Amino acid sequence: MRIINQVSKMSETLLELARKTLVISLYFILFHSSAFPQGLDNIDPVGRFKATWFAEMVDVELVGEKAWVAGVGGLTVFGISDPLNPVLLGRYNPSSDQNPLDERFYHSVISGNIAYASGRIDGISVINTTNLDFRSRKSVHKEEGVSYEGLYLDENYLYACRHQNGLEIFDLVGDSIFSKSVYENLSNAWAVVVEEGIAYVADGGGGLKILNVSDPNNVSEYSAIATTGSARDVDVVNGIAYVAVGSQGLDIFDVSEPSNPIFLSNYQSPFFTAGVSVDDNKAYLAEWDIVEVIDVSNGEAPFLLGWEEMTVRGMSIAARDSFLYVANWLNFDILRFGNTQEPDIFLTKTFFDFGSTPVGSSFDVIIRVLNTGPMMLLVNSITSTGDDFTVDPKFLKIEQGGVAEVKLTFTPVDSLRTQSVISFWSNDPDEPRRTFLAKGNTKSLKIGDTAPDFTLLDINGIPHTLSDYAGKVIVLSFFASW
Repeated sequence: MRIINQVSKMSETLLELARKTLVISLYFILFHSSAFPQGLDNIDPVGRFKATWFAEMVDVELVGEKAWVAGVGGLTVFGISDPLNPVLLGRYNPSSDQNPLDERFYHSVISGNIAYASGRIDGISVINTTNLDFRSRKSVHKEEGVSYEGLYLDENYLYACRHQNGLEIFDLVGDSIFSKSVYENLSNAWAVVVEEGIAYVADGGGGLKILNVSDPNNVSEYSAIATTGSARDVDVVNGIAYVAVGSQGLDIFDVSEPSNPIFLSNYQSPFFTAGVSVDDNKAYLAEWDIVEVIDVSNGEAPFLLGWEEMTVRGMSIAARDSFLYVANWLNFDILRFGNTQEPDIFLTKTFFDFGSTPVGSSFDVIIRVLNTGPMMLLVNSITSTGDDFTVDPKFLKIEQGGVAEVKLTFTPVDSLRTQSVISFWSNDPDEPRRTFLAKGNTKSLKIGDTAPDFTLLDINGIPHTLSDYAGKVIVLSFFASW
C-alpha cells in the first residue's frame, strides 16, 4: 500500500496548514514550558485512581464523602473518606463494559440517591445510585441536535446548558425530568450556577450572561458582560463571579448587582483554564497542564499561592479543606495544598526529537532541572536506556529555587530509528523518578513510500489493521471526538 500523490487544491491547502500546525506544535513542545510558574510548587499528589477503561474523566463533583466523576464509560463514584486512599465504589455504564465509548457524560449533579448526568450525544440521564450497574438508568431526556453540558440543581429545578441551543430548565418528578422552558438567547452555554433565582452562565464567546430565572416560564436577561477569553466555567461566592476563560485564565466580576456587573480583574494563567472552584477565598484552577491555587481575598488583586503539574489533562477541579480533587483525563487525582517541606523536581522539557543525525556526528540539547521546593534537591542518578544517548553530568545538587542544566547528547552508531528514556532519580518523595523521552533518526514518509502497517481503534473501540485493506484506497482521518 503506497501513499499516493493525487490531492485536490483543497487538500494541498489543508496539507500546508498541517505543516504550519506541526511547526507551531513543535515550538509549543520545546519552548512553551517556560510558561510554567516558578516556585510555590506546594501542592503534593497524595492519591490516584487510574482508570482501566477509556475514562477521559472530565468532571468531578463532591457530595458528602463521595466524589462523582463523569467521563467516557459513564459515571464513576469514589469513596474519599480517606483522601489518601480513594476507593472505587461503583460505576454506571449502560453498555456493561462491552463498549465503554457508548456512554460519554460531561457533567453530573447529585441529589439523594438520584444522579443527573449530561452528554453531548446521550442527552440527560436520570440514574438511581442505590446500586450502580448498567440497569441503574431510570429515564433519559434526549433532543435531536441538542448537546448538553453543564448542569446545576437546586431544590426545585434542574438547569442544563445546551451550548448553542441555550439554557433549559426542567421540573423534577421522581425518577424523571420534564422540560419546563428553554432560554435560547445564548452563544455557547458551557456551565451555569444558580443562586436566589439568578443564573450565571459561562457562555463561551458570549462572555458571562446573568439571567433572571425566578420564573422559569419567563426567563429574562439581567445583563451580559464580555470576558477576556471564552467563558468555560463559573463559580459564584458572596456576590463575586469567578469565570474560567480558557487561554486567558480567570476573570473576576462583582455581580452583587446582577443588572450592573463590574469587572474586577483578570488572573493570567499560563495554560488553558477549563475549570474553577472557589472556597475560603481561594480559587482552584484546572488548567489542563497544571492546577493552580489563587488567593482571591481581594478580587482586584488575585495572586498565586501554589501550583502542581498534571500528568495528563486537568479538566475539572473541586476542593475541600486542604485537598484538591481533579478529573485528570485518564486519572482521578487527589492533591494536598499546604506548606510542603520537601524538595520538588521539575523539568522544563520532557521530550525532544533530534531528527535525522548523520552517523558519527553528535547533537546536543540542554535540559533544565528546577528545584521548586524549599529543601535541597539531590538528583542521585541520571540514566539513559539508549546507548546512542548520553547525559552530563549524571548527578545534581540543587538549592531551594535553584536551576541546573544537563547536556543530552545524541551520537548515532547507525541510521536506524532509536529512542531513549532519560530518568532523573532524586530525593523528591512525590516523584522520585522523572522521565524525559529522547528520539533520533526519525524518518518521515514521502509520497510513493510504502505505508508502515499499524493497528488503531476507531471511535467505537474496534481495531483496524492497515494491511487488512490491501488493494483499496484508504483515507485516514485523525480527529478528537470532543
